[in-house]
Amino acid sequence: MGAPMAGHLARAGHTVRGWNRTPGRPAIPGVTQVASLREALIGADVVVLSVSDTPDVEALLLGAGGAIEHLGAGSLVIDTSTISPSA
Repeated sequence: MGAPMAGHLARAGHTVRGWNRTPGRPAIPGVTQVASLREALIGADVVVLSVSDTPDVEALLLGAGGAIEHLGAGSLVIDTSTISPSA
């Protein structure tokens, strides 16, 4: 789900950096593929997550090396993952 969304954002003229936890995924036209979460987040004003479950979202945001350690004040995180509303 994340790859098509990233491609749509890039085609709409947005600068998009993409990072996938699973190495070797196909490149997305118009998206700059980066090697790490940290690299994806440098200077980002908006971050879109699309992962499989609540523990993954929590780890990416709050775990060691997670987004919270790299995002600047005022950054917006949009989670498109299919997880429970209470999460």
